[in-house]
Formats: sequence, structure tokens, C-alpha cells
Amino acid sequence: MKKAYEILRKEGKEKIKNTLKDFQLELLKHDTNESAKELKIKETEEEKLKEIKINYNDNVKIQQDISNDNNVNKIQNDEKKEGSVWNINNYHWEEKCLTKWAKEELEKILNNSTIELNNNIHLQFFNAEIEGEASSSLRKKKKIIIYDLKIGAEWKASKKNKNNEIEMEAKGYISVNEIISDYSADDQNKYKYTYIFDNNTPEYSTINNVIKSDIPQKMNEIIDSFVEKMKQK
Repeated sequence: MKKAYEILRKEGKEKIKNTLKDFQLELLKHDTNESAKELKIKETEEEKLKEIKINYNDNVKIQQDISNDNNVNKIQNDEKKEGSVWNINNYHWEEKCLTKWAKEELEKILNNSTIELNNNIHLQFFNAEIEGEASSSLRKKKKIIIYDLKIGAEWKASKKNKNNEIEMEAKGYISVNEIISDYSADDQNKYKYTYIFDNNTPEYSTINNVIKSDIPQKMNEIIDSFVEKMKQK
């Protein structure tokens, strides 16, 4: 009986020992499998991030390429607008007459202008007439505006009192010569003014003197603005 007990006890120890040994192996195997899974998941995530980064960089490059193409097309279109269809590179000499446009445009501007002067005097032009020529030339991508114009216009001025009531009116004629492209834009005396007053009596001297004093600066602004507009044609 004792011998049988010893045998069972010995066999039990062996089974427990083997079981513990197998448990350690299974545990190690489980840990190894879990580590492999985690490593695989990490590698998969890294691959996804790498793919996202590649796609993002590709999209950025595509957008940059599109932007560059648009800029190139814009530059090319801007160059084409300066000249005719056949003169795509704007290299060959090309001239466009602007005389008709210049006369009509400047007449329209003047006939619709009311100028405010000192001493509460307001002056309005009418029956404006423009003489001369204007043209736009193109050569080697350089645009050149050439003009030689003269303005003639009748005017009517009114002086108002403190109650904004007209207390005096004057009429006359003004001519502006030497509106030419050779002058510097900063030259304040580039245009030559001549005045004719319908009434030169002493009571009109104040209003006449204000007109002669203030008109050049106001007219220069109108003419210079017109010239800038003509340069865009």
C-alpha cells in the first residue's frame, strides 16, 4: 500500500512538473504570438501613414503644377492681349490707331465733368472738342503710347453764397495745347492753357482769377487719368 502511494505521488509530481513546463512553453508561445501580432499591426499602421504621406505629397505637387500652369497661361494670355492673334509673342512691330477712341473718350469725360474750385465756385464743361492723333505701338514685348492732342471746350462757372445760392455766373472758353507723350508725367507745366472770358469787368475779376489759378491742377488730373486709361488700350 505504501509502495503504491509512493508511485502515485511520484507520478503526480511528474505530471505537475510536465504541466508547469508545458504551461511555460505555452505562455512563451502566446507572448511571442502577441508580440508578432503587435509588430504586424505597427508595421501595417506605419505603411498606412507612409501611404497617406505619399498621397498628400502627390496632391501638393499636383496643386503646385496646376498653379504653375495657370500662372504660365496667365502670362501668355496677358502677352497675347497686347498684340494681335498673329503676333503671339508680341515681338513684331504692330501699331493700333487710338485717335477715334481718344477723341470720343476725352470729350465724354470733359462734358460730364464738374470741377469744384476755391471760393465755392463750380465749373462745368460743354461742347468739348478734341484735335490730334493717338496710337499704340508694340515692339519686342514693349508697349509704346504716342499721342499729340489738343482740347477746346466751353465752360460755365457759378459762384454760390453761404446759403448755397448762385450769386454770380460766368462763361468762357478754354484750350489746352501740347498734350503730347514726350512730357514727363511729373511735369506740372506740361500742358499749355489759354483762357477766354466772356466778361472781363472788375466784378468778374475774382471768379476769373480763381478759374485761371485752379483749373490747371484740376485739368491735369483729368488728362493724366485719361492718359493712364489710354495706356490700357
